[in-house]
Amino acid sequence: GFDTIYVPEHTHIPVRRDAAHPTGGETLPDDRYARTLDTWISLATAAAVATIKAMEDEQTVQHAAFLGETVIGPALSGFADRHPSVGEVRGTGVFWAIELVKNRGTREPMAAYGTSSPEMNQLVAACKSRGLLPFANFNRIHVVPPCNTLVADARAGLSILDEVLDIADGFAA
Repeated sequence: GFDTIYVPEHTHIPVRRDAAHPTGGETLPDDRYARTLDTWISLATAAAVATIKAMEDEQTVQHAAFLGETVIGPALSGFADRHPSVGEVRGTGVFWAIELVKNRGTREPMAAYGTSSPEMNQLVAACKSRGLLPFANFNRIHVVPPCNTLVADARAGLSILDEVLDIADGFAA
């Protein structure tokens, strides 16, 4: 008989799909999670597979790209043209950032790195009072709606942000 039995607490979770198996093999076997002894890994894998399938069925990634290319990106580019407080706009899909500056020429940020400022606090409060919950970090306001946001909802949020940038322009030289 056996004196002891070794049961691993966790199996290998690859960082990439083509990550080498911990035993040194070139690739992972196709059924790498089918034989796991950790029920939480099996459950998480099943949830991930179901999520990926739903995102494929609902064309979530394509919709996010569409929003970025036809709604968010063009609106934010327009903000950069119209608002002197906008130092830079960058992003893709449904993940964008508006960098707010006090002076476009010197690129002095509206809030120093690692801090906020009374100006940024006022802008965040203005967004909230109009029904928009902003994601603000230092001198940036991030435009990061859910991937399944309706076009009309995205435009409504961008309209509020455009109004708030009028306030930010009062802080810019």
